[in-house]
Amino acid sequence: MSQNNALYNSVAPLPLRNVAALATLIERARTRAHSLPGMATFYGPSGFGKTTAALFSTNKFRAVTVQVKSTWTAKHLCKSILTE
Repeated sequence: MSQNNALYNSVAPLPLRNVAALATLIERARTRAHSLPGMATFYGPSGFGKTTAALFSTNKFRAVTVQVKSTWTAKHLCKSILTE
């Protein structure tokens, strides 16, 4: 039983840190100088809560999320951004 608790306790804070990191990134993009681009990238290894952070932040900040796949071409990425 204590082994399971140790596993849960060691994994649980990761998504919360990612939510806070993405919220900070969005705030920096929103409060940027108007001469700077208004796009930001949030990336990292799989399983670290990026999707959870993106869903939370999209709702909280009314942000637009484009989930990119590693197999996408630059053209496909641009089309996806323009569609959103």
